[in-house]
Amino acid sequence: MATTSINEEALPSIADPPGRLSELAARWRRPLVAIPLGVIAFLLVGPSILLMLFTAFRTGGLLDSNVTFTLDNLRLVYATPQFLHSLEDTLILAISSSLIATFIGSAFAWLVTRTNVPFARTLETFIIAPLFISPFVGAIAWQLLGSTKVGFIDAAVRAIFGGSGALVNIQSIPGIVWVMTIYYVPYGYLFVSGALRNMDPALEESSAMNGAGTLRTAMRITLPLARPAVLSALFFVFILAASEFAIPSVLSPSVAFQPLSMQVFTFSQTFPISYGGAAATGTMLFLMTVIGVTLYRRAVGNSARFVTVTARGYRSRRVPLGPWRWVGLIACVLYLTVAIVLPYLCLIYVSVTSFISPNVLTAHYSLTDLTTTLSSPLVHSAILNTLIVGVVAPSACVILGLGIAYVTQRMKVKGSAVLSYLATTPIAVPGIVFGTGIMLAYVVTPLYGTVWLIAIAFIAVYLPQTLRIAETGLAQVDKALEEASTMCGAGLGRTLAKVTMPLIKPSLLASWILVFIFSVREISAAVMLYGPDSAVLSVLTWDSLDQGDVEKAAILGLVQTVFMLVGILIARYVLRVKLASSQVGGRVS
Repeated sequence: MATTSINEEALPSIADPPGRLSELAARWRRPLVAIPLGVIAFLLVGPSILLMLFTAFRTGGLLDSNVTFTLDNLRLVYATPQFLHSLEDTLILAISSSLIATFIGSAFAWLVTRTNVPFARTLETFIIAPLFISPFVGAIAWQLLGSTKVGFIDAAVRAIFGGSGALVNIQSIPGIVWVMTIYYVPYGYLFVSGALRNMDPALEESSAMNGAGTLRTAMRITLPLARPAVLSALFFVFILAASEFAIPSVLSPSVAFQPLSMQVFTFSQTFPISYGGAAATGTMLFLMTVIGVTLYRRAVGNSARFVTVTARGYRSRRVPLGPWRWVGLIACVLYLTVAIVLPYLCLIYVSVTSFISPNVLTAHYSLTDLTTTLSSPLVHSAILNTLIVGVVAPSACVILGLGIAYVTQRMKVKGSAVLSYLATTPIAVPGIVFGTGIMLAYVVTPLYGTVWLIAIAFIAVYLPQTLRIAETGLAQVDKALEEASTMCGAGLGRTLAKVTMPLIKPSLLASWILVFIFSVREISAAVMLYGPDSAVLSVLTWDSLDQGDVEKAAILGLVQTVFMLVGILIARYVLRVKLASSQVGGRVS
């Protein structure tokens, strides 16, 4: 019988470099880098980074042609005790809240996704619920709850146990850290929970078979495998806390307490407005971001060490906690009480009273403010504008963020690392500075004063968040799965749709939800860009608080909460249907 010799070297192999993905990268090298680089330059670098640096070195008004270049703005920020003290205050808040929030969020993610804690699915929904409250409105609620004079908590304690001393003082540095931690815990949960869901339990089972207990296995096996997600959460929360303006401005214990974000706002409120001082202060936050990105990349290192989704099948397993599962449930319930129940009850109470009183039994209740606010045409227009921004911004961010992450993580195209760095840098630019840059860039265009300009600003501001989450998700997916798809004849688009995107579904969903929430509640950038017909709900809330109308602000805060909750539920339902349909179609074919 005749035999046929086979040239084995000519046979394709998914393990042989450079692989088909590398061939596709070589073929589409220029557009893969040029297109997203052009979009980033158009959205981010020009309006925010370069303009911020340019403004930091100049004097005069924004549109003043008679300007001079000087180092006085930078000298004021970097060489005076006042701003060095502001830097110290910023670091205290950022480091404390990021460490605590990431630790608590990671612990809750482990409890919900990897253990048999009761009511896990219900807890998963409620743990991210604090995101539904705008931090500014939430800070107002906690000021009412924890004030030393008319705080509801102190009033309730005195009514039950008697006494006259103040039990809680929310207007202090520990109080600010407390409130910031409450609203940042969901970020740590969203980052880490997606990584834990995709984790192969084989290593945990091996640890248990070798005699390690549940806690030791979690600390030595589970959390180290989720290291990229934990570091991403820590980095993300740190930058958010460093740039936070709303909570410190409401709960500031004294005039001497001035984090950098409050210094930026102070510069923008002076007359004439000191844009140079605001921009110079923004450069300090910008440098903090660059340092954070560098440390993040060095810590993560080789992402292949953290691959937990491979071609080998596995069945997820939940760790039995025994009686301790009820302790975990109690911890989650306590967090939900202080993060959701008390602030929501406070907002509802304030919205249905004519004036604020710590005694809920003798307060004057009325629905006049509620009906007047909800029937306002201005509120109706703001809801429509918020809907437009809330759909356009997160959808564009997910598409662009996934594309950049895939080019940098998978294609390894020369120069692609620049994309990741450029797309990440705007995360530390204060919203009011970024809004000013966008305003200058588009002031002579038809987009100025429209809701579409606000959407463009939000896409630019929140692209780093989606990029970080997309990179974390891709780091956990074995490249061999995508190579197998391309070697079977699937193109790049089909591989992304049929293999990559279904595997990183939790990460994509988390990033969409985050940007949707940010877009609905964002204040600082929107307040610089809105026009007569483009105000969003967050702007109306800000104006009400600025005018001292706490009752109206509470109502608008509740409207934002309902808006975000409905949007998130719809998004989760639609995304699940689409992915289920594609998977069924793949099996049938």
